[in-house]
Amino acid sequence: MDIRTGEAFVFDVCSFYGHNEYDTGNWRAPRHRLSNKAYIRSYKRNFPVSEPKEDWDARNLLYSLTFNIGNTIYIPGSSQRQVVYDDMTTLCRMFCAAELDQELEALREHGELDAEHASAGA
Repeated sequence: MDIRTGEAFVFDVCSFYGHNEYDTGNWRAPRHRLSNKAYIRSYKRNFPVSEPKEDWDARNLLYSLTFNIGNTIYIPGSSQRQVVYDDMTTLCRMFCAAELDQELEALREHGELDAEHASAGA
């Protein structure tokens, strides 16, 4: 309540400024009913895809990481850890493949890459 005017107001401590497409990041996960492609098509009809349009899927994958990392941390028994790893690897393959290969090779040489992730650079 604003003491000067007597009017109510809401303050959301979790709010932030972000790209409108960020909203769709949580829709990507199959655990949500909104992961149905019909919702994304409808969203795109109402909110045109930003430029560069060809990067829309990569942006959506990037935006989904926040939600999937949170799921991995906060939900016991979550199966999202591998999804997060795979999605990060996919993004690195798309935008910095040479750097990913270099880092994976360094990890292999030092024996720091476990068998589960050893093929990620392949």
